[in-house]
Order: sequence, then C-alpha cells, then structure tokens
Amino acid sequence: MILVFGGTTEGRRVAGILNGLGKRFIYSTKTQTNSLGYALAAHRFGALNERDMKAFCHEHRIRLIVDAAHPFASVLRETIARTGHELQIPILHFERDFKQAKSSRPESHPLVHFVDGFEKAIRCLCELSPKLVLATTGVQTITPLKPYWSKHKMLVRILPQTTSIEKARAQGFPSEQTLSMSPGRSIADELQLIATYGVDCLLSKESGASGFLPEKIEAALQAEIPIVILKRPSVPPSFKIVRHKQDFIDFFEQLYQES
Repeated sequence: MILVFGGTTEGRRVAGILNGLGKRFIYSTKTQTNSLGYALAAHRFGALNERDMKAFCHEHRIRLIVDAAHPFASVLRETIARTGHELQIPILHFERDFKQAKSSRPESHPLVHFVDGFEKAIRCLCELSPKLVLATTGVQTITPLKPYWSKHKMLVRILPQTTSIEKARAQGFPSEQTLSMSPGRSIADELQLIATYGVDCLLSKESGASGFLPEKIEAALQAEIPIVILKRPSVPPSFKIVRHKQDFIDFFEQLYQES
C-alpha cells in the first residue's frame, strides 16, 4: 500500500498519477477535505505523531510514502523522515514548482526580500517600517508573527473556514484585522486588495506557482511596495525528490521492480 500526504495541488497530481497506474493508495490530509473521486483511493484526515504514523504504516503495510504536503509542513516531514528511517520505507517527495515569473525578477529587484525564518522576517519588516502589512502566510503563522503584530498594524488573510477563524481568535489576533477570504489567484486580485486596504507591504511564503507567489511578487512590483518572502524549509536528505510526472513514474516502476 502507498501512503500519500497531500492536501495540495501536488497531492492531487500524485493521486491522479497513481490512479492512472492502477495503484491503490491512502490519501492523508491534516483536515477533512472532499473526496478525490478515485475508486482506488482511501482517504484519512488528522495529524499523525510519530507513534501513530508508525502504527498506521504497520497496520496498512505501507511500502512507499509520498510527500506532497505543503512546502512549510516541516513537523510533518520530520515525522515522515523518522518513520521511514525506522521502518525502512522509501520516501518520495513530489516537489512543487518554485520557479518565479520572469517579469518578477525576484532575485534582483530591490523591493523583493527573501528571508530565512520568522525572526528575520520580523526584523526586515521593522527595517522597512511600513504603515500596513498584509500577511498572506496563513493562520498557522499568526503566533510566530506576534512580536510584530502586537506592536505594528498588520492584516492577515486566512481561509474562509470556521476552523481558521477559530484558530486566529484563539491566538489573540484582532478580528478586525483578519481577512477571511480565499487566496488571490491573479495579479489583479492582489492589486485590488492592496488598493482597498491601503497596504504598503506584503508578507508571503515561498509557496511556488501553485501558491500564486509569482502573482504576489508581480502585484507588489506594480504597486511599488516591498514584499518580504519567507524561504521554504529544506527537505530531509533521505527524501527522493522528483519534480515531474515521468520522473515519478520512473522512480515508482524501479522501486516495484526491485521489491
């Protein structure tokens, strides 16, 4: 059996590939989501600690783990790495497309700031000294960013879900500064949001093309405001990284020929 950690565009791509290959798999997400609609897929949801993940892999005789979770799911990846190492299960990481739009020129433009971690992000924001920051980093980042928003004005865009709204409230974030809405999918969407609220700085994650980072960068450049981008965490060295469908199929076929 194959265990896929998804909940992302990449997770759905992996599910489609496995279904096309006629392989049964379990699709795991942190929160409950709609069914994938594949007869070969079983779906589970809920976070797994190391003990529970090992027990789950034993129970379902997992022979391959596919990591297609969010780029910033560091705790999950650490758990997968330890589980895979102890149970000798190979791990395949389906990499998100992190290429930026050429017009964005993220590496060279003075308005684009890539930073490592929240501490440096907060330091960068303080140095830029904007009047109003829009954070598109999600509800899970509210607490790490508290040293900034407790002293400075910040809007946080979160998903329009009851669980996200409750998490934001539980972390003490001001409800009047919470924007409960779906992520912008175009440059125009982001520009409209910037103009509506008078935002003069964006804070985002290095979430790749499927996270609409190129659109956020281009919107910031067109609005002539800075954007601070949290760099994605590295993938554990034990993970085999693939970026394309054929690479995935090649690895998969080789693995099953050897087993």
